Amino acid sequence: MLCSCSASKNPNTNNSTSSAGTLPVLSIETVSKAENVMDFVTEPVAGHVSQLIASWTPGYKIPPEPYYEDCLITLRDTDGSTLLDSSEGRVKVRGNWTTTYDKKPLRIKFTEKQSLLGLNDGAEQRNWLLLAEYKDASMLRNRAALYASREIMKEDGLFAADSQLVSVEINGEYYGVYLLSDMQQVSSHRVNITEPETGYTGTDIGYFMEYDGYFYNEDELHGFPLDFADNAPLTPFDGEGGGGRTIDPLPKDEYDPKPFMGMTIKSTVNSAEQHDFIENYVNNVYKIMYEAAYNDKAYVFDGKYKTLSCEQYHSSAGS
Repeated sequence: MLCSCSASKNPNTNNSTSSAGTLPVLSIETVSKAENVMDFVTEPVAGHVSQLIASWTPGYKIPPEPYYEDCLITLRDTDGSTLLDSSEGRVKVRGNWTTTYDKKPLRIKFTEKQSLLGLNDGAEQRNWLLLAEYKDASMLRNRAALYASREIMKEDGLFAADSQLVSVEINGEYYGVYLLSDMQQVSSHRVNITEPETGYTGTDIGYFMEYDGYFYNEDELHGFPLDFADNAPLTPFDGEGGGGRTIDPLPKDEYDPKPFMGMTIKSTVNSAEQHDFIENYVNNVYKIMYEAAYNDKAYVFDGKYKTLSCEQYHSSAGS
């Protein structure tokens, strides 16, 4: 378990430890030497989050939204050798509610593509993430989940983000241990899907999506709600049939504290037809799974993946 280092000058390191010689060191040096230059990594909060906080916090002063700062990035291996020397790039805070934490996650956008620590089979990319893991004292949850995902998916040629723990310094100040990882994005080395040509409105394209509680912040073409088979109840798995309990995925009324959930479309969408196609497809895929698991019904798409038809079937104990 990684613990706090009492010698650290920065309060953001409460979930980490100085680890010279045990982890690679990623150093960020701002081009600007202004007195308040470090505000870019300490002050910003995602705009939609600060607006929510302001709605219930009288006198709350809206902080700046995340913004890029020009930086030089150096990466040294555990043996002290330099893997990346003062490469140009920009760095900013990234995330949603995680931007309110003392130790904030960061995004690096290099001027030129870089390979970092051999991650993702050494693929060169401009965009990389530094996950702060502020709520995870072990700093291993995401690391373990990503590792398991890659082990499971790589045999089928599917992408799952690679990652490596690194020590981070900003302007010579130790900022703690972060998880360096791929950014989820459309790329031949990451999410390899077909993007539409400019102005193309057909539905036979790739769709890159994110399960997102903030989908409602997107424009009409880039977000949609999930209906979870018309909010059909789920039975918690406990090995004993759930004990008669059920869970509604979505709020049942205005007094239900559960949030609505949806998807953000992260790739290019040019038409309402494309948007409606993928919204219908995703919600119907969920319905196919739900009806099979709960009602012994086998739903299938038509040839255009727009409507469903079904036939009854009976599962057997040994199947």
